[in-house]
Amino acid sequence: MLGQTISHYEIIEKLGEGGMGVVYRARDQRLDRSVALKMLPPHLANLPDERERLKTEARAEANINHPNIATIYDIDEVDGQLFIVMEYIDGQTVKDLIEVGTIDIARVLDITRQIAEGLKAAHDQGVIHRDIKSSNIMLTSDHRVKILDFGLAKMHGLSDMTDAGMTVGTLLYSSPEQLHGEAVDHRTDIWSLGVVMFEMLCGELPFRGAYTQAIMYAISTADPESIEALRTDVPSGIRPLLSRAFEKDASERFADMQTFLTALAAIQKHSSSSAPLPADETKDRNSIAVMPLSDLSPESDQAYFCDGIADELIDALSQVKDWRVVSRTSSFMFKGKTLDVREIGLRLNVTHLVEGSVRKAGNRLRITVHLIDVKDGFQVWSEKYDRQLADIFEIQEEIALTIVGKLKIKLGAEQETALVRHTTQSFDAFNIYLKARYHINERTEGSLRLGLELCERALEVDPAYAAAHAAVADCYILLGFLGAEDPAAVMPLARVAAEKALSSDGFLAEPHTTIGCINSVYDQDWAAAENSFRYALELNPGYVTAWQWFAINCLTPQGRFDEAFQAIAKARELDPLSDVVAATEGLIHYFAGDLQRAEAQQREILARTPDFGLSHLFLGRTLTRQGRFGEAISAFEQSDAMSRNGQATMAEIAYVNALAGELDAAQEALGKLLEVHQDGGLKPFTIYSLATIYAGMGKTKEALDWLQHAANAHALRVIYLKVDPAFKPLHKAPEFITLLKKISLT
Repeated sequence: MLGQTISHYEIIEKLGEGGMGVVYRARDQRLDRSVALKMLPPHLANLPDERERLKTEARAEANINHPNIATIYDIDEVDGQLFIVMEYIDGQTVKDLIEVGTIDIARVLDITRQIAEGLKAAHDQGVIHRDIKSSNIMLTSDHRVKILDFGLAKMHGLSDMTDAGMTVGTLLYSSPEQLHGEAVDHRTDIWSLGVVMFEMLCGELPFRGAYTQAIMYAISTADPESIEALRTDVPSGIRPLLSRAFEKDASERFADMQTFLTALAAIQKHSSSSAPLPADETKDRNSIAVMPLSDLSPESDQAYFCDGIADELIDALSQVKDWRVVSRTSSFMFKGKTLDVREIGLRLNVTHLVEGSVRKAGNRLRITVHLIDVKDGFQVWSEKYDRQLADIFEIQEEIALTIVGKLKIKLGAEQETALVRHTTQSFDAFNIYLKARYHINERTEGSLRLGLELCERALEVDPAYAAAHAAVADCYILLGFLGAEDPAAVMPLARVAAEKALSSDGFLAEPHTTIGCINSVYDQDWAAAENSFRYALELNPGYVTAWQWFAINCLTPQGRFDEAFQAIAKARELDPLSDVVAATEGLIHYFAGDLQRAEAQQREILARTPDFGLSHLFLGRTLTRQGRFGEAISAFEQSDAMSRNGQATMAEIAYVNALAGELDAAQEALGKLLEVHQDGGLKPFTIYSLATIYAGMGKTKEALDWLQHAANAHALRVIYLKVDPAFKPLHKAPEFITLLKKISLT
């Protein structure tokens, strides 16, 4: 087969062969990418049952969209040769990893979690794998799990290809019911996952024997050897987790994969083995961070200009295909700190850094730039630019394109011309805009208002300045998010500003992202929102805000959690040190019902940033759902100490008191909030919270009435009605269903 071309796939090499298929690496000549082709071995190629089995595998995997499931691109047939076209995965199997030697506990837990999340996605689509084993699990070069070989999968709604009483799967990984040819469901995958986890921990299988009958006897009747006897550093929670996964009676196992994941998350949280992977294993091969540039100006008053130039470089390099460019939030964490570049590279998980300085004096500008290889700390390239201020646009282009050249990145002609985008030719407007962006990035009410004022000044200089219009739109959006302005007042203004930006330059990702946000949180037009977000991400795949808002403002409200987690994972990859992005991921876990992971996420943030009010707020809500009312109130009080949002805090604590049965305290707070409302001082955000208080008190009619008020006031939290656990008791009420229809969530 090597060297042959099937359809438009050129066979490059043979990757492996098993009893049910042969896999080759091939080059897709149309899209110029590597793919994997899976074919039936010659002795099975013409058997109808085996051909149907291959089709079943393709259908099973094609129906699951999850980062831990290998992607199926197509199934085709040429000259009688049936084959699957799938994602080519450059890595090793879990079996290969086990054979190398002892695996760190933290890595075992992470691999197990990823397998479980992939299987949960499959189970949610009605697909049972039935052949989970260490040789069917791939690990990519960036440590992501990919589940392969759904050839034995059982799909809901399709007839099973196995006869009654027929044993399917691989013996050493088979569950008792699978072994005896009995009916199986998703819990057979839980057993097999337990076997793989045991194998990773101990380097050997839990149920063994010298011959087939001995293995079958062990699986059916015996308990595995004590895991502590085989490995001394195993956390205490692993033994009971595996014991439950290995229950002979499927009804005694974990009820579903989500329950397994919840137990696993608790072990990860309390595990004493949390050492990071070696640095050389965690580096992205194509990754770069632009550090904040030092201000060497005589008056040391050009911080805004230095940050702005670094931002512009980040934006330019983010256009480069297949390169991960760390977002400013993470790279700017190191501003003013003296750290070795190798340590910074390790924390940001990048291979290269850009650093330098700016000296601005009168009309003269000197920019010095260094490109550094993180591995050895050596400079790949260094250059000094002595120019006039008016030359700043040309300097930016030169720097970006030189970095690309030094990194030996090949750009197509179209991408090269779009690498650096300037939406004004006025240096004065640009300079004012950089000051505006500097303040906007602080994300406080005062800084946003100042940023808005500066943007308006930039637009007086250049009324067609697209980036300034986009920044105006973001200011209005963020003021609405902070509760500083009524959404009904600022969202239309944000829309106008974003549309002005697009009328000047339709290829900016930022205004498309803003439009997507307005479509979701204000209009509840989910299809339009998704189209805007996806187009923004096509224009700039490195734009963190687009990934974050797409995840939390569009996908999460619809209950599309798997997709939301994929989007927020991309945001975290691009901005690994951002507390806001990490807190957003925790909030998605909260809405998805995974309270243990939601809590762990917020506590991890607070361990490094104790005064981050948003995580205290989200932690309080998570503790409330767990019935830990005293801890929840403490978290809300700490949030209020940082955000000074008395109304919201009073409402959150009143809801906790309502759930805890402290109805007098809840009613007292409710009365005070209603007085504020009568005076016209209640914010839309808090109007929504009034509904939660009534729901907590069991007053369904009042809760529904206030939800309607919140919807009329465009309270931003209304979009989460479908997934907010506070209103689960109301889900069957006709008025609640009507309200969901009103915001297009049914």
